[in-house]
Amino acid sequence: MAAVHDGIPRDSLTQSLAYDVTVNEGEIFTKQNIISALRSQRDLAINTSINRIQWPAINLSSSFFGNNYTDSKLQGLSSVMGSGYRRLVLDLYWRSDLGNWQLCPEIIPDTTSTQRMLLNPDLLGGLNSPNRTVTRSMPTVSSTFSNATQSTTSYRPLIAKDVTSSEAVFSREDVVISSYTCTPWITFRHFMQALDVFLGSVEPIRNPGNTEIFSLILNLNNLNVTTNNNIPSVNTNSTWLSSMSYNQSLSLQQTIQSSVGQSLASTSKVYSPPNLTRDRANLTVSFNTTGLPYFTTEGNPDTQTLTTQTGWPPWAYLIEHRYQLLVGFGSNNLPSNTNYNVTDDAQLIFNEVDLGGGSMSVINVTSMEATGWTNCSVPGSNNYMVASGTETTGLVGGVPPGGNAVSWSWAYMVDRGNPFSYESANNASFCGYSPYFTASSYAANTYPIASNVSSTLNNPMLSTIWSWDVGQPPYLVGSLRNGSNLLCASLQAYNGRWKAADCAALYKVACRSVQDPNVWTLTSDYYSYDRAASSCPDKFKFEAPRTAQQNQMLFLVVQNATRTVSKVTIKSTADQYIWIDLNNAGGQDCWVVGKNSTCWWANGSNGELTGLIQTSAVAGVIILIFVSLFIWVKCSRMYRQRKAGIRKGIVSRLIQEREYVTVPA
Repeated sequence: MAAVHDGIPRDSLTQSLAYDVTVNEGEIFTKQNIISALRSQRDLAINTSINRIQWPAINLSSSFFGNNYTDSKLQGLSSVMGSGYRRLVLDLYWRSDLGNWQLCPEIIPDTTSTQRMLLNPDLLGGLNSPNRTVTRSMPTVSSTFSNATQSTTSYRPLIAKDVTSSEAVFSREDVVISSYTCTPWITFRHFMQALDVFLGSVEPIRNPGNTEIFSLILNLNNLNVTTNNNIPSVNTNSTWLSSMSYNQSLSLQQTIQSSVGQSLASTSKVYSPPNLTRDRANLTVSFNTTGLPYFTTEGNPDTQTLTTQTGWPPWAYLIEHRYQLLVGFGSNNLPSNTNYNVTDDAQLIFNEVDLGGGSMSVINVTSMEATGWTNCSVPGSNNYMVASGTETTGLVGGVPPGGNAVSWSWAYMVDRGNPFSYESANNASFCGYSPYFTASSYAANTYPIASNVSSTLNNPMLSTIWSWDVGQPPYLVGSLRNGSNLLCASLQAYNGRWKAADCAALYKVACRSVQDPNVWTLTSDYYSYDRAASSCPDKFKFEAPRTAQQNQMLFLVVQNATRTVSKVTIKSTADQYIWIDLNNAGGQDCWVVGKNSTCWWANGSNGELTGLIQTSAVAGVIILIFVSLFIWVKCSRMYRQRKAGIRKGIVSRLIQEREYVTVPA
């Protein structure tokens, strides 16, 4: 086997991330191999803690809205979510005189109708009318979600039935304020309603093959209306203060709850801080130890339960319970004397630390590029990446004195001041970071909607494919599958990317530690895919990387074993590839771990989730079976003993009844 120390060659930990760059840049986003690559990355990570998987992020204000905060632009939100961005960062602006959160960064001139609509709770109640929206055709956009809804909604609020049209008439003209074009009535509520439309189209029950979980980060800002418009602050208006709790636009929590509908299973779609607290308090009845060692656990002797202070549920646990959204705070720029209290939202919205919303700009791509990408765990600017649990990382020797320790939990790399190139975003993804796209060059700000909005936003997402090589995996469905032997996945030694290979080929095997997913070793001998599972040494098993970081750690081991990353120096075909445990033997464009497996989203009818996650329920069933067998054996033994005693008594009585005295002849 390759010489390793804890599965990782120490001399390779500081090697440059200098693999041959092959790019998907410019590929058609709806091309089947692109869809398959992104989907297989999702499926591989389903039993990984959500804070350790990839969440590509986009700053909607700078990279999507730009200078266009209109109803028409808001309709394009589904194209952003459908492109693969899993974290949306939104700037909100608090208008204290109206008690409302708006998207437009400028103070919108008050008209009688606009002010009345925002101030009157009865009118706001009209927003919840089932007839509030009108479905209309949406411009054709590319999307990874082939089954997603291809229509959107106008989010113009309707007039409440008990109000005459003369009391609330809205201008249909957008207003130009400074450099921004804004629709006057667009608020945070309308944004959440637009987001919920897309969540509904990819619900786990309705569309499991394309379902996803999203996180929303809210940056809070203040509009200084008192200084600019000379309007008395809400703080001094006792009448307004007394009605604040009734006006749902005042509370972010209430706005989210009233805008995001329930799942098809009639459960909440939003995973909240109380949900996390409950799940952490008793792992035995929640997600158990799934996700270890990315968090630490403690035993509670009083309750005889397993708990965690740092653990996050795996992706599959949330999907199994129909959760699709997490909401957290980012930066809070509200003044100290603001009349909005964010603590009132703590029951639904995570703080700036929990979801990492306040630290997304700590690691900068400019600093990382200055290091030459020599070590993924040392991204420059005196930052050092440390484990979120007890897993191995690429950081050798720990954090030096004066260094800034940054957790791999919710690890982001931002392009602030230096837009990502395809290569830099690809390197960030390969290292295990989630790219955070903030540059305005990623958006098309043409008013009202740029015809190429989808392709403009799609291209950065192509750089987040850290697994399969260009053109991979092959689309082998129907007639295309006939006669193909390219049904097993291999890792290419020269660049760490994956390629489909003939399952009968003889390659070395990637073996992962059963205790640490970042520790890998290679077999010394060569095996076919079918024999690979039995080839690994003790305490290791044949596996596939589940995350980008795991893949990068495996690649370091492969680099050390081959002593080169160049194609031409690898002498034989057998040394060009390494088996990883991933195959398409079951068809359906479905790449799975293990022989005879199927994709979870292909099981059952109507996409019911079966066999998603090994939770405590599975362990409970196993224990129940063993207990039942034990009781059955004990009862059977007692029953046999009882019957034997009864039979013995019957025989004894029969003998007594038939006793007779013999007389000698």
